[in-house]
Amino acid sequence: MLGEPFDPNAEFLVEETCKPHWSQVGAVVFVTFRTHDSIPQDVIAGWERQKQDCVERRGYSGIHWKEALANLPG
Repeated sequence: MLGEPFDPNAEFLVEETCKPHWSQVGAVVFVTFRTHDSIPQDVIAGWERQKQDCVERRGYSGIHWKEALANLPG
């Protein structure tokens, strides 16, 4: 067998970086995908506005958020 199922009673690691990632030595990895059109366009447009507002509040008025991103402090 390629790997064992995840065992909640065995030792495992949870990393809280970008999204929670659980890993366990020898355990099978499960990957979740989403389709390109699974998020409504109005939601995506709202996210775009939020990103643009964020960079403009930091003094990058008139510059697209993708261009400003490289110059933002970490």
